[in-house]
Amino acid sequence: MYTLICVVFYALVSVPDCRGLDGSEYFIQHPISQSVTLNSTFVLACRLKESLFHDTSSGKPVVQWILNKFGLGTTREDVHEAGMEPDSLISRYDLPYNLNEGQYDLQVRYAKSRDEGQYVCQLRYNGKTYFSQTVNVRVLVASEGPTLVQSDLSDASSVKLVGPQIAASVIEGSYLRLHCIAKNGKPGAKLSWTLNGSPLSINYNEDGTKGHIASPIEGNVSIKSVPAPEPPFLVTTISEILVYVTKLHHGSKIQCTAQNEGYENYPLQSAYTKLNVQYAPVVKMRLSPATGRRHLLENDVVTIRCLAEGRPDNFSWTWQVNDTIVENEKTDQYRIRLSRDLINATVTCIATTFADGSDSTFLTFQYAPQFPNQNPVIYAGALGEPLRMRCPVEGNPRPEVEWRLAAYSSSTPSANTAALIARGEVLERDKIHENDFGAYICVARAPGFPAISKKIILAKKSAPKIKAAEPVYAAIGAPARLPCTINAVPLPSPEGLLWFRRDIILQPTAHRKFSTQEFLGGVVHVMIFSHVLSTDFGFYNCSAVNAYGSDSQTLELRRDGNLYSNSINKHKMELGGESLGFMQSNSLPHTMDMNSKEDGFYVHSNSRSPGVDSFNRYQFPTITTRSSSALGNAHVRTPRSCNSPVSTDQCISMRSFSPICKYALIDGTGQHIPVCTNVMTFANDTGDFQLADDSGTATLCFSSGYQPIPINYVNVPVTDQLSSHERLCTMTPADIAPDSDIIANTQVTHV
Repeated sequence: MYTLICVVFYALVSVPDCRGLDGSEYFIQHPISQSVTLNSTFVLACRLKESLFHDTSSGKPVVQWILNKFGLGTTREDVHEAGMEPDSLISRYDLPYNLNEGQYDLQVRYAKSRDEGQYVCQLRYNGKTYFSQTVNVRVLVASEGPTLVQSDLSDASSVKLVGPQIAASVIEGSYLRLHCIAKNGKPGAKLSWTLNGSPLSINYNEDGTKGHIASPIEGNVSIKSVPAPEPPFLVTTISEILVYVTKLHHGSKIQCTAQNEGYENYPLQSAYTKLNVQYAPVVKMRLSPATGRRHLLENDVVTIRCLAEGRPDNFSWTWQVNDTIVENEKTDQYRIRLSRDLINATVTCIATTFADGSDSTFLTFQYAPQFPNQNPVIYAGALGEPLRMRCPVEGNPRPEVEWRLAAYSSSTPSANTAALIARGEVLERDKIHENDFGAYICVARAPGFPAISKKIILAKKSAPKIKAAEPVYAAIGAPARLPCTINAVPLPSPEGLLWFRRDIILQPTAHRKFSTQEFLGGVVHVMIFSHVLSTDFGFYNCSAVNAYGSDSQTLELRRDGNLYSNSINKHKMELGGESLGFMQSNSLPHTMDMNSKEDGFYVHSNSRSPGVDSFNRYQFPTITTRSSSALGNAHVRTPRSCNSPVSTDQCISMRSFSPICKYALIDGTGQHIPVCTNVMTFANDTGDFQLADDSGTATLCFSSGYQPIPINYVNVPVTDQLSSHERLCTMTPADIAPDSDIIANTQVTHV
């Protein structure tokens, strides 16, 4: 009983103190440490003197086995009980020999990991405890078969399983990282590598965890063991190789073998894979002319073929000409006609897999001489100035250029009746003399092609001369062009070409634009009207200035007597009895001459035709601003106080009003802008409006872009007599540019 108490205490206390006496005089055979394989049978010897079991004077000896500080029992039945499995009727533990003869050998069948540990045979005799030597039993566990995993160099977490059916893919000239993993061995498996059957020659460091691979492939290797956190603490061994791969390694078999201690006669199946070494396409181009000639000519048709080698070889094709992708060319052939704009062009063929491979060629072919500018050229010069005239020419082979005087040489390039003046694209003189002025012939020649020529003129520098012109006739609403023909050497700059009207420089508007058309020795400056307004008729001044002087000429845009369309009459009929007036002016003056009727006409309710009636008083609006989201806001100047002293001006009282709006203008965005008999509208950028009422819409010949401005009536007593210079108190938009169009809808009274 004492022995059992001691064993229990020994098991529960972390630092036991249950020591026995030296039992060498009683133990005939001690157990020895050993390593056993899983599911094998092993025996631990414990032989005692047989006389102990026949000596009755000191009491019967008690023997038991202790495993990892736990007693297995003092009888055979106790040992059987300790070795029972839940699913078996036969115990794995046994004392198979004659106990009465002191044969207490412990037999363990179907060894398991939990059988691993420290064993000691304990003897209790004559009130004392004796122990055999303590031994260690290792239960060896074979690992699982090795597996191969490839991981990405830039992202170690990106892995894929490789094997006989899945090759390890790697790009030529880069490193391949492979992991060989053998799981759940005890101790961990020993891993080794071969390439095409040849072991990798590895020089390991001192602790054997890292090494350098010298052959038959270069790289590095590292090994680590990862024990499980829980019993039986099986170990996973990982061997990682990082090897440099070239194109020559494609198809090589790389293999990892796992060897486990105690299982040398039972080798595990090796893991292997093959190397799929990918490399970018290598491209070569070949050009085949349809004519079969050795030298290519302009307009020849050639076929450019691409040959590519690479892995993988499922290429997609792209063609470029001067770095511009050729659309709809997706094969390895490109058929092209050699036009002149392709001379020295770079044609590139690109084959694409995981990477691009390309080859390029320059298109070189022969073509006839050609002047970039076929028209005659005029140079301006003055006596004593240096002369430099150019005659650029294109061609392949490069043409030779000759200069001849037109007075002594036929204009045909084949005529050689006069001596050459010079050769080369540039004709230079230190000083210009009087006899240098005139016409020259530039002749270009190239072998195999006819010669070409063009005229080049050296003219004296002079002031512009503007040709007089007949009046240009146009109808209201019709387009018109007013040309101004200017002869000048050198040509005036764009800033030196101006149109004036009433001493005001004209600027482009929505219905009026300017254009220039150059000719040899001059330019035509054209004023273009998209649709003529009534105020466009009259005289204009065309002016031209260069460094040697200026000239001007008066040109007239004259009315041909008829309106361009009947749309105005249609709108007048729709307006019925409304008093409607249109006024247009080049500016919006602060002063209005009451007796002046220039640039104005008025339509009264009792008249169907435009005319000008005399009047001595009418209601002219005071302008304020109304916002239009589509057309922007007008900017106005604060009206002058009517109480301020104004020389001889008379301020006239005003009253507020309600707009009388029956119609609406519809702009390009669909916004409706009321048309009121007491509203003024202005604009700098015009387009088309539509006039709408309850019955529908009709096209109006006035331009869109007008901005409506609400106004106030100016009430003047009928009996008042206004002098021709009296001024009304009004506000005007501050940003109306000269020559802006103004439409005023006014009520005329006391006519």
